[in-house]
Order: sequence, then C-alpha cells, then structure tokens
Amino acid sequence: MAVNRHMVSVKRYRKDRYGDRQLTGAFRVGDCIFAPRSSSEAEDRSTTVTADARLFVPAAATIEPSDEIEVEGTVYQVEGEPERWESPWGGWSPHLVVSLRRITG
Repeated sequence: MAVNRHMVSVKRYRKDRYGDRQLTGAFRVGDCIFAPRSSSEAEDRSTTVTADARLFVPAAATIEPSDEIEVEGTVYQVEGEPERWESPWGGWSPHLVVSLRRITG
C-alpha cells in the first residue's frame, strides 16, 4: 500500500499589542501524511466552503494552535491542540495528529 508523504510549510504567528498578527517564524516539516476529511458549504446563499483535514507529522515536530500549515499550495489553519499519540506499552510516540481547517469564500 502506497502512502503519500508530504513536505509541509509551517508559519507561526503571534498577536502584537494592537491585535495584529505578526509572523514570528517559518519552517518545514517532512514525512507528513495528509488525510482530507470533509467539506461543507454554507446554507445561507454564500460561497463559503469549509474543508477539514488531518495531518500526521513526526512526533518531534512542534505545532501550535496558532500556526498556519501549507500543504501542496493550500493553506490551512490548525484547529485546536495537536494530539500526541503514545503507546500504552512503553510510551512510544510515533506521530502527532494535527486537525486542519480551511475556509474559503
């Protein structure tokens, strides 16, 4: 079974004292697995589309809820806290699961 592995770009932002976003860092993470989940359209006659996905990144990656992640040219927002999966038998942690969301329109 083939697995698509991706290199993703991560941009980290913080809010300044005026509430504006300031880029504080950018880096790349390799060997990620991207899994689209669902998409939906707003029912209010707008063109808003929400798409959700999950990104599996190496356990050593540091992803924060305020990060933006670009996967093959599409930018997603991190949705909530990334989840660290650990084995109950020895604490082995193979990856971090990051929920992503993109809203267009």
